[in-house]
Amino acid sequence: MQIEEALQIARDAGFEVVAPLDPQKFKFLTEVREMCAVNTCKQYGTKWSCPPACGTLEECAEQLLRYSEGVLFQTICRMDDEFDFDVMSETFQKMNASTAKLLDALIALGEDFRPFGNDGCHNCVECTYPDAPCRYPDRAFPSMEACGLMVADVCAQNNVPYYYGANTVAFTGGFLFNPKD
Repeated sequence: MQIEEALQIARDAGFEVVAPLDPQKFKFLTEVREMCAVNTCKQYGTKWSCPPACGTLEECAEQLLRYSEGVLFQTICRMDDEFDFDVMSETFQKMNASTAKLLDALIALGEDFRPFGNDGCHNCVECTYPDAPCRYPDRAFPSMEACGLMVADVCAQNNVPYYYGANTVAFTGGFLFNPKD
């Protein structure tokens, strides 16, 4: 897979914004990872795709930096007001559906890729962590924050807006790969 094909796969999956992603620009920040642990996120210690189960910050960096190219994608939520939780939930479900389509396409190609997303893995209603292995290890992925990445910074480093104005939320994810001829 080359970058143009990867971008098209993301477009075909239904993402509104699709752009090249350079993993060499990543800055892995301990303070972002620490937000997971101090109850900013309720998923800490509850999923295989979240800290501490997803690995240390150094292990996440090592896994992501194995890849030389990537795709950043977004689904933009446009609400009537900042408390329009119905539209936010609908848009979040659209993001998850597009992510599932993307994973299906990449798995079907047999590519070696590493996804990371908005809010982490949602393959199961209840994760097996820590009592049993992950049910879908080929479809599980951490959030960008779990990897120590500040989403707004990753967007800025790759010339993609993060803020689209009042009453909007940009659900953001991506995947990394090594191009093949």
